[in-house]
Amino acid sequence: MENDIRLDCVEIDHYFGNFYGYGSWDGKFWFIGLEEGTGENKKTIFVNKCKKLSKCYNGSREKLLDIYDFQGKSDFKSYGKTGNYPYYFEECKWFENSSTPFIHNTWKPLIQILLCVKGLSTTPPSDSDILEYQRTCLGRLNADHALIELLPIPLYSSAKSHYNDIFNKCLKLYGSKDVKALETKEKYIQYCLYNKPSRIEFLKNKIKQKGNDGFVVFYEKEMFSEIKSITGVQEDLLWSGISSLTSDQCYCYCTTASHKKIFIVEHPSRNANEDYWSSICGKIANEISS
Repeated sequence: MENDIRLDCVEIDHYFGNFYGYGSWDGKFWFIGLEEGTGENKKTIFVNKCKKLSKCYNGSREKLLDIYDFQGKSDFKSYGKTGNYPYYFEECKWFENSSTPFIHNTWKPLIQILLCVKGLSTTPPSDSDILEYQRTCLGRLNADHALIELLPIPLYSSAKSHYNDIFNKCLKLYGSKDVKALETKEKYIQYCLYNKPSRIEFLKNKIKQKGNDGFVVFYEKEMFSEIKSITGVQEDLLWSGISSLTSDQCYCYCTTASHKKIFIVEHPSRNANEDYWSSICGKIANEISS
């Protein structure tokens, strides 16, 4: 089995340096999360993503990926038969037109926000509208939005044990030449976000270049220090806004220099309440139209 999950330093370094998410940097609507979630078969999913990005894409941090092309195509299922990839992505199910459709729990409220802001659905959108958008529009290269990840490794949980599992099986055995910098989750975060090339600096510059229309939504308010570094929002304003949030609120900050609208909301896994997201959709839509 270990041969099946073998990675080399080139593949891992390429993934760490070039994977930022899906959609288009030119899109008006940006969603920034801490990291991708993944299925329980987390090690093999991470390996497949590293190999796909390294071998099938001329990866560049200036380019986001097409989410369907990268993780949803049914031809992933053939890789197990040919031996090129030992497992197909569990994520295929999010894009299949089957009799038992699956709505992604994290993507669902993000899609709700998009549909409401663009006036494409009622508030709240129906599950059928959400599912159709997930299957056909979400995270595509020509999209009017971007799904951006602050950290590159997909994790089943934010718990250290899940990072350690991936590290021990994939990174430590066959990993990066800078493996010592990745041997704990704390070191991994420091390595990715602040060492050169810094993901923090890259995203900060990308937001500066972004047009003033639309929004940037951070859907993890625990990323306080990272949000401050990326947006340049003054710490006292940012902290007072986040700390005062109640269970039915989001924090909105409009940068004075560029008039970009920045929102900070709960992660969907921390608050799956339908009323919360319906309220958030209405508030963001009102702010964007004002």
